[in-house]
Amino acid sequence: MTPSVRRAIQADEPAIDELIQRALAQYRDVDELMHLGYLRYSLGARHAPGAEQLVAEMNRKVAGSVLFDRRVRHHSNWPRTLASFGTLMVDPSQRRRGIGAALVSACIDRAREEGATGLAIDTMPFMTAALEFYGPFGFERWPAGDWDGTPLLQELIGRLDAPRTIVSAWRIEFD
Repeated sequence: MTPSVRRAIQADEPAIDELIQRALAQYRDVDELMHLGYLRYSLGARHAPGAEQLVAEMNRKVAGSVLFDRRVRHHSNWPRTLASFGTLMVDPSQRRRGIGAALVSACIDRAREEGATGLAIDTMPFMTAALEFYGPFGFERWPAGDWDGTPLLQELIGRLDAPRTIVSAWRIEFD
């Protein structure tokens, strides 16, 4: 079965929040502070005003979600001609079924439709599978787009002793 991707509606919010909690649970034992910070960041779309929440469905249930932003707004060192997406999550019980790929493809299509020159994303240091996942879509590491997430992590977890966190940027350019 192929996942279908659509714009989220308000009734999807509880399912998206549950999905995010399940998807991020795998990082709890890797780095508890990062897990807590990323969980607080990801729940709800407050960190991405104006972004479009997309969901992927399998058997009429939300199995994945992503926030697509037609133009970069949240990083001062990223060109405004780029689109971006973030908080891509797939239900752990539904992984390896093309759900994440369907969400990334939908974001690439939307970025092209919006006239963006490319698409930029960022990943947390503990997300070691990012290269393996995003590489086949044409994303390449973009060190010039990396940013210091330490102040944001400190704010999210309410602790000034949060570890220094450099967030990795990735980019795909359109022809």
